[in-house]
Amino acid sequence: MTENLTKLYLSFNQISDIKSLASLTNLTKLYLSYNQISDIKPLASLTNLTELDLRNNRINQGDIAWLREKLPRCQMFFS
Repeated sequence: MTENLTKLYLSFNQISDIKSLASLTNLTKLYLSYNQISDIKPLASLTNLTELDLRNNRINQGDIAWLREKLPRCQMFFS
């Protein structure tokens, strides 16, 4: 069933661990704003992403730059 998943809305859920999302490689839009995420490395495998919202999480600037390099076609939102 998850192979057909292209959009996922998980904002406002107090999520801190996103390792399980790494296998959802067909995602094109992922919304994770207002959670407690600090490690975004698992998202690098989501190469089909075109939109990623990570506003209001605990992500450092170095990781943001790293993820932008890994997913150059993805529009990302951070704050």
